[in-house]
Amino acid sequence: MWKISNIYILTIVFLQLNCFPSCQPEKAELSPELLTVLLLTTENRRYSFEPNDTKESAFCIDVPARNYVSAFNAFQFEMMSVIFPRNDTDYYRIFFKNQKFGLDHALSASAKFHIILENESEIIYDSRNPENSNSFIETNEILNFVFQNQSYSSRRVILNGLNSAYLKLIHNENLQFPEGYSNDYVIDIIDKTPNNTDEISRGNIRILGEFLSCPH
Repeated sequence: MWKISNIYILTIVFLQLNCFPSCQPEKAELSPELLTVLLLTTENRRYSFEPNDTKESAFCIDVPARNYVSAFNAFQFEMMSVIFPRNDTDYYRIFFKNQKFGLDHALSASAKFHIILENESEIIYDSRNPENSNSFIETNEILNFVFQNQSYSSRRVILNGLNSAYLKLIHNENLQFPEGYSNDYVIDIIDKTPNNTDEISRGNIRILGEFLSCPH
């Protein structure tokens, strides 16, 4: 998993505009070694939060109180985080702060991951029993849409009245993916209007929010 911030994006854009097109080897101020360090730092952060295979080691996600209108546009957001699931069980604790949020995942996701949203005492949503309902689920529906001439189906569950919950992802051990491959579905936890038409996001489990240390 990794985190993209405006500062990081702006730094790369600045370097690209001001150095890369015009720098000669003898004039370059940014050495290949420094570029390598930047790339390695980014890659190390991607998996730096493992292990998180128990509630006690769950990584926290603090969801800000704002609307997101376009996914994966880092210049519009103060913070955006992307989760690439590993081949194990992963826990994330999400702080909703009693706001209305949606959990949106492609129907094919349940064949690859067992997706569970739970609090301290009960299961709120289970991708293998998606029709089950409780007082936290306001809407539970299947959406069909066409994007770039491709048909997609997803399940959207609108949640309300939750201060926090645990997102548990259990990888299907019978499925093998290449290293770094993030599977062909997306889970969005997004304020009020879950995004299910973003082309880039369909390769990730994406949660719009800020990664924090637990507890906080």
